[in-house]
Amino acid sequence: MNPYWQYLISIFCLSQSANLVKWANAPVGVIGFWRLLLTSLILLTIVIQRESASALKVPKNWIYLLASSVFLFLHLFTYKYSAVHTSIANCMILFSLNPLSTALISILFFKEKISGRLAIAYALAFGALILLFQGKIQMGSEMWLGNLAGMASALLFSVYLLLCRATLKKVPQFLFHVFLYFAASLLFFGSLLVTESHVANSLVSISPRTALAIAGLILLPTLLGHTLFNSLLKKLNVSWMSCGKLVEPMFSSLIAFFLFQEVLPPTAILPTYAHDASKFALSNIVDLNALQSNTTGIVGNMG
Repeated sequence: MNPYWQYLISIFCLSQSANLVKWANAPVGVIGFWRLLLTSLILLTIVIQRESASALKVPKNWIYLLASSVFLFLHLFTYKYSAVHTSIANCMILFSLNPLSTALISILFFKEKISGRLAIAYALAFGALILLFQGKIQMGSEMWLGNLAGMASALLFSVYLLLCRATLKKVPQFLFHVFLYFAASLLFFGSLLVTESHVANSLVSISPRTALAIAGLILLPTLLGHTLFNSLLKKLNVSWMSCGKLVEPMFSSLIAFFLFQEVLPPTAILPTYAHDASKFALSNIVDLNALQSNTTGIVGNMG
């Protein structure tokens, strides 16, 4: 499959995480534990058949794996908390600040260059976000913690993203994801020990609606979102990919309108054109023919 289509699929699936978390109507720790534990077990069947665990014999690789798992947990915990305690629009626009921190970290630690075209794409996309969510950021006392969590999630995602790129150069992708999701699920279990008085009851006493939402989280944001997105980190520019995630709020807000009747302002036409322009700028940053030839191995492994 064309890597750009893979990227678009991953972005749409990632954009539905906040909607599914809010719709699940369950504690953050419960959702995170079952989502990541079951995903790791699904991917384990692929690892047993396809990949060697020899990378785990290198002590330094464990440091990268553990660091990636910790920041995935912190990112997901704050993101889920924000989705539950503020509006979907608030959560998504605050999380959409992550390209700024990703670009800054990439420049400082990975010596990546930000092209003029990429800067234009940033400006157009952020302008679209401001227009699209004009007046939507609510800073009342009841939503304050949810808004802070959304901003924290953006920064944590940037660190997680860059750690993933470094780790995937050392560890096979499916083995990496099995370890990543399983370790993060244990951290979510630990969070339940702190926040819930009856952990076992919280984990097993879930409604059919919550179970369906968790299944959706496993299939969409996790398998078709994080896993597919991470598989493209080896070849695509991290800042480019992070900037492309700015279109997530449009996808999530569309679904939120049907699920929660969260109505966007009528000024959505102009932001749509701005987003289209940013995506056009993004699509011309990387030579498609070179990208297709360089990612043949990744696409093959994902099939």
